[in-house]
Amino acid sequence: MTKFFIKWWLDTAKFPDTPQDVMKLRVKLYEAVKAELSAGRFTEWGQFGNGREGYAISDASAEDIYAALLKYTPVIAWKVFPVLNVDQSMEAAKKAAAAMQA
Repeated sequence: MTKFFIKWWLDTAKFPDTPQDVMKLRVKLYEAVKAELSAGRFTEWGQFGNGREGYAISDASAEDIYAALLKYTPVIAWKVFPVLNVDQSMEAAKKAAAAMQA
């Protein structure tokens, strides 16, 4: 099963003008993230100490992740990376080594 590491960051140029509205938006975004976690689309979510960036982990399909992330546009930007665990990495290395011997 493919897992995805999602690096996200806030596009503060798209934020509201007042600090009060910024906090309202942040709370709304956090509530949306909690819904993604409850639904299982994200298995983990974290925010870095700078308050503007963070990550999520997901084992949903690429299509489901894309649909989930679209809800945060244009306030949140992201990059999505498929990741391999050590067993998957070892298997890929073995296949590559075998192909090189052929």
